[in-house]
Amino acid sequence: MKAIVERQITKMMVPFAYNASYRKLTKDLEEEVGRDTDGKIWRVKNISGKRLFHHIDRLIQSGPSDNQSIGSRFVLTQDGCTKYDLPNKNQIISFGHKDYEYELYLCEVSLILFETQIGFLTISIAYPKGQDLSDLIQNNYYVKQFLQSSERFVRKLQKYDRYPVQCNLGRCMHKIFKQIQVATLFESRYGSTKNVLVYNAVALEEMDQPSDHREFMKSLYLLSRTYHEIHNPPRIELNEDEETMRIFQNSYWRVSVEGIAHVCHLTNNKDSNEFLLGENQQNLKSNYFYMYVLTLHQFYSLQYFSILASHLPHQLDGQEKQAFVEVRELKKRMVFFTLRCSFKQVSRITHIARLYEMVRRSYRIEELMDELHLELDAMTTMLEMEESKRRLKLEQMVLIFSFFYIMISTIADGWDIVKNTMAFQVMGNYWIAWIEVGLLLGVMAAGVWSILSYYIREKKRR
Repeated sequence: MKAIVERQITKMMVPFAYNASYRKLTKDLEEEVGRDTDGKIWRVKNISGKRLFHHIDRLIQSGPSDNQSIGSRFVLTQDGCTKYDLPNKNQIISFGHKDYEYELYLCEVSLILFETQIGFLTISIAYPKGQDLSDLIQNNYYVKQFLQSSERFVRKLQKYDRYPVQCNLGRCMHKIFKQIQVATLFESRYGSTKNVLVYNAVALEEMDQPSDHREFMKSLYLLSRTYHEIHNPPRIELNEDEETMRIFQNSYWRVSVEGIAHVCHLTNNKDSNEFLLGENQQNLKSNYFYMYVLTLHQFYSLQYFSILASHLPHQLDGQEKQAFVEVRELKKRMVFFTLRCSFKQVSRITHIARLYEMVRRSYRIEELMDELHLELDAMTTMLEMEESKRRLKLEQMVLIFSFFYIMISTIADGWDIVKNTMAFQVMGNYWIAWIEVGLLLGVMAAGVWSILSYYIREKKRR
């Protein structure tokens, strides 16, 4: 389907988990100053979600009074681009892949960090005007391939003399990840970043209705997954199913695990076109993207908790005391996430609420939440078992000390009784004293037998 792109928003996102302290890391990024310049490397830039609930709108904000926020967003400044050897947003980049060449602009590089130690490196991309939709689909595919391979180089062309300069976005990403102490990229292999998500929003030229609806739905399908245009999805995937939502007659959303895409087309209605190219574009950059980030945060937080929980059973062997502390800390983080970061409603506007539900359903958030609760229950049982073992050991120690204390007291008191008995007996009549000695030895034997029987029973039960 041939259609010229009037407006385009493309954001490539790399999810990660980091080890650094959230408070310290965000403070360092706010205060970081480049060595060769007087400008800051990062600047705070909040995401607007004004069409969402008020308490949801304030979740990603930076400020001394924003106690409700759970995350912050930082944008790489021009000085930061210079530090990491990246072109600025006015410098065009030329890519080459075999016989195919294309150009783009890096509009923005940003970091979104959450208190759960989940983050997203987001790269906003723009293509030159006049692109065809099929070209945009193919460009997105190759950009994603480039981001997944940190060894590829591209040419940075200066705006005026167009003198080619080599730069490497993969190397830049590696430097940023090293600075923030990334723990996992979730699906990295051999140093490359395999897990790259996409957020696409495209407004096409004026048309009454797409001439080929199947081709239109295929383009929406490919955009949401960042597939190559030669990919031929099964016919059933091109129907308007649970992954697709039509907001207006000429506006579609498609959701997948690989990404999310919105495609609309202009009509002969002037008011509708003004909305699609004006207010709707602002909503796509703010409200919808904000909502998508919050959903991704829930998904990858749950994934990271599962990774951390899977390490705990092994750690329990031989290091019970340390593992006991780590289990409690992880359980505390999970409870914090449930209370602060998980929610089913984000907006009073119907189509935004429906889209949010569809994205959560695509990422199976509810199923992952159920798994989280099972893991919490398992951890609680694990803690109770460890606590029971500790209590049993303490009881055993108390029992042993009590037994020996009683035995020593019994022997001392019994021996005094035997001596007194022997002192007052008539010569040759010691049988009473021997009876007392026998009773004393019997009490000692019964005590030893009780302790041995207790240990044998406990060993069989374990």
